Amino acid sequence: MTQKRRVIVPAILGNVVEYYDFGMYAIFAPIIGSTFFPGNTESDRILLAFLVFAIGFFMRPLGGLIFGHIGDRFGRKISLNISIVGMALSTFTIGVLPGYSQFGITATIILIIVRMVQGICIGGEGSGSAIFIIEHFSKKSLGIIGSVVMASNVFGNLLSVIVAIFITKTWGVDEFTWRYGFILGAIMGIYGSYARSKSAETPIFHEIKQKKKLLRTPIRDVIGNKRKALGLIVALAAAATSASYIIRAYMNTFFLKIMGYPADQSLYFCCFCLTGLILFLPLFGFLAEKVGQRTFLKFAAVGIMLVAIPVFKMISNPAMDARLVYCGLFIMSITTAAILAPAYPCAIKMFPPELRFSGVALGWNTGNAIFGGTTPFIATLLAERFSVIGPAYYLIFTSAIFIVVNRFLYQNSYEMLRQHISNKTEFPNDHDTSVGSNAQNNKLKERIKQRKLNAKKNDQQLVDALRNNLLRRKTSQNTKNCVEDIDNLK
Repeated sequence: MTQKRRVIVPAILGNVVEYYDFGMYAIFAPIIGSTFFPGNTESDRILLAFLVFAIGFFMRPLGGLIFGHIGDRFGRKISLNISIVGMALSTFTIGVLPGYSQFGITATIILIIVRMVQGICIGGEGSGSAIFIIEHFSKKSLGIIGSVVMASNVFGNLLSVIVAIFITKTWGVDEFTWRYGFILGAIMGIYGSYARSKSAETPIFHEIKQKKKLLRTPIRDVIGNKRKALGLIVALAAAATSASYIIRAYMNTFFLKIMGYPADQSLYFCCFCLTGLILFLPLFGFLAEKVGQRTFLKFAAVGIMLVAIPVFKMISNPAMDARLVYCGLFIMSITTAAILAPAYPCAIKMFPPELRFSGVALGWNTGNAIFGGTTPFIATLLAERFSVIGPAYYLIFTSAIFIVVNRFLYQNSYEMLRQHISNKTEFPNDHDTSVGSNAQNNKLKERIKQRKLNAKKNDQQLVDALRNNLLRRKTSQNTKNCVEDIDNLK
């Protein structure tokens, strides 16, 4: 196996396995509700199953804290290895856990605990695997790499749909057969753990370790100095994951229980939409790299707001016209891919390497927990209590959150400065692309001094651009000192 394959295959394989497990739970939520929450109405059982699904997401920020600390303190590789082992064990437990009829309320409590463990483990997986691959290939196109990582997440869900179709067609769905999918997921997780044990640590982590830049408590620096970047990632995760989990976790229940389609037809719809999502992700990752990831994300959020209601009207058409349904799902896969593709690269570039795992994991998983994990529950509630197009309004709400927060919190002076003078001055490539970090400000000051010494006339634009960007923030004494130093250069 070549060096590139030793990096890409284990990281993506682990990602596929972990999101396969989550997808399997979402697909079989109705039968899981019947197995562990009997005595309620069918609607209540589904809502309770999705509530337990959401509980797993509520544990993701804690997982981000734990695995972010491990990843920034001890290495990306060890963090990912621990997360996949924990996910495999918890998935196997769900597959063999007796139902309420055998264990009573104890079975329900164990299910909730296992879902909490799954949530903690996956809190270090999605963003962690993206960081792992991007740091190995930092000189390549980050947009395409990030979109491929995101596509592997979705492929895990697609694989769960394919396995669910096979189970449904072969044995049907009853209190026992749904467990086959979880046992298969545990086996894949064990193999994924073995494959990851053979991969190498990222060059960037080796670099910060050699330079003795490892921090004892990186999360303290993230919360203390990177709150704006953290808030922006939470808002980005809100918009991206809510759109994603409408497809990945809610659609099967929507078609099966809300619209009344047969089980196999519901899974075919999901399979079509997930396939489209996977195919469009690399394309939009490439386009976002050319257009600019922040600009692309804004247009994607606006696009979701514009098409959400028409799409839900198409997929819920009273005539149950499959052509309209497929058309609506096609549009949904396009808009969802557009906001997912640049998400990881955009988030990763907001933190320096020594804070990257902690910052991205905490921010992304917090937004995912609050808005993404609750999506199936809220969408089901809106569809049953208000209207079948009710989930569209939730997508509009989360996209609006990102647009507003992005407008007020995006202040990456380094990135904005590079865009402003990209046709005048070339900056050397480096790994530290943090939002207003002390190290970055110092690097920029040194570059400005060097340009001034060369007495190039056009460099006055560089000085003015940096000063203006720093003045917009006015958030710390370090920023004020930077502005004073720049004034002294004139």
